[in-house]
Amino acid sequence: MYSTKQKSIIMEILKENKERLLSPDEILDILKLKDESCSKATLYRFLDNLALTKEVRKCYNQDTNRFEYQLAMGDCSRHLHLKCKKCGLVIHLDCHDTEEFLHHISEEHGFLIDNYESTIYGLCPKCR
Repeated sequence: MYSTKQKSIIMEILKENKERLLSPDEILDILKLKDESCSKATLYRFLDNLALTKEVRKCYNQDTNRFEYQLAMGDCSRHLHLKCKKCGLVIHLDCHDTEEFLHHISEEHGFLIDNYESTIYGLCPKCR
């Protein structure tokens, strides 16, 4: 797993699924389909390192009681994330109105939202 090839394959999987949050088990399943192997512990270590460097977002899913990972798109600390509860689509919400909302929450209510960690759940236009 420490080889550059395997890390490249995991990054490729994350890029191919950039609009979804993936669990380590889902990543391992995709690796198997690609005839690649990796231990779960090694994969967790690699994903945690990517989360520390903010190359991926690490999000806790309360419904499944597990962490999920997604390739970071741009500066994820500067926008909110929307996740469809039905299909799993994740939208990086880069929107001027959102910036105003976050500023309002900070200035008027004294609460600083951690955008990098924040995900709002609902239904995407397709699943609605």
